[in-house]
Amino acid sequence: LFGNFITLTNLKEKDWQRLDEQRLSPLYVSVHVTDAELRRKMVDGPRAGDILAHLQRLGAMGIQAHTQLVLCPTINDGAWLDTSIEDLAALRPIVQSIAAVPVGLTRHNNMLKVGDLPAMRPYTLEEAQAVVQQVQGWQKRFEAEMGEPFIYLSDEWYFLTGKKFPPARHYGAFEQIENGVGMTRAFLDGWRRQKKRLPAALPQPTRLTLITSAMAAPILFEVASDLSEVPNLEARAHPIANQFWGPLVTVAGLLCGQDVLDRLNDLAARGELGDLVVLPRVMLDNAGERFLDDVTVADFKAQVPARVEFARNAEELGELVRELAGAPA
Repeated sequence: LFGNFITLTNLKEKDWQRLDEQRLSPLYVSVHVTDAELRRKMVDGPRAGDILAHLQRLGAMGIQAHTQLVLCPTINDGAWLDTSIEDLAALRPIVQSIAAVPVGLTRHNNMLKVGDLPAMRPYTLEEAQAVVQQVQGWQKRFEAEMGEPFIYLSDEWYFLTGKKFPPARHYGAFEQIENGVGMTRAFLDGWRRQKKRLPAALPQPTRLTLITSAMAAPILFEVASDLSEVPNLEARAHPIANQFWGPLVTVAGLLCGQDVLDRLNDLAARGELGDLVVLPRVMLDNAGERFLDDVTVADFKAQVPARVEFARNAEELGELVRELAGAPA
């Protein structure tokens, strides 16, 4: 219901019957690789190798799927990536899209070996560039065949390689935005519109603190610069290092409450906290009540000596700034 990815490896017959009865569509399925033997090595589960048959069974029920391939260097990329893309494309329209996502490693599983597979590790720049080039080749082919890319690169690839983010039309209806596919483009376009609606000035001097992840820091530095052009408004962006999961985890959605609190307390001790602290809403659970480490929003706000707000997107950030000016949101 929330677009969470499932592997389809542990479904019993009663579970399939329930899917058939409820017809929840589309589902979001973690494929990783379509080769049966390799998928059994990568994904724990008694029927991990049956992924193509499982997708076909969903299709027979009238259920469509958005899929993802979490790519691990030298394990399921290269020729295996080509095979997986080709196999999933053959299942259209059951399979509606593919997202290619680089493996996210914590300090607990970096260089971890699974069975006889190579140790998991981050992508090098050269390897990431090769994946991007490979996927872009498929995108051109699918755009010519069906008018859409069908396979999409998650935002991490563009940050890793420094390549320009595609325009909004590339992402269609942004079906996998919660998977980090097109999220940055949506924010950039949204902020471009919000810049035109910034107030002429604030009634009194105000300091705004923008909290972000290490990966998104360049984007938020630009936003802070734009905001600081408003008279009486000083905005600064502060990227948070992920101490809980480790420095390899650089996305905002995996930042934990205590790590953010530690940074805010440091800023407060130096007199740099500001009057309003804005955090990405993606840090919280679906209910908006807890961070990933179970720190509650209520406890978090009680420990921060400044107003704290969460923004889902550029539009909500713009609304907060206009509120500071006393203008209609």
